[in-house]
Amino acid sequence: CHTGAGASLGVLVGLMGKDACHTFGRTVPTEDDVNGLLAEGKKVFGFAIDQIDLVAPVMARAIAARG
Repeated sequence: CHTGAGASLGVLVGLMGKDACHTFGRTVPTEDDVNGLLAEGKKVFGFAIDQIDLVAPVMARAIAARG
């Protein structure tokens, strides 16, 4: 989904539950933001597709650091 909060994320909310999901929408998170959400048990993230080049590296670094 282009917005990071539409049908694509909705399917995962249905499968995984609302508590496991978070959408950044149009916000670009920091690594601290992602770390906090991972610590809360979030496993599914939605973000705007046109920001993938900004959001994906931040998420990848945060996930890798948990290693």
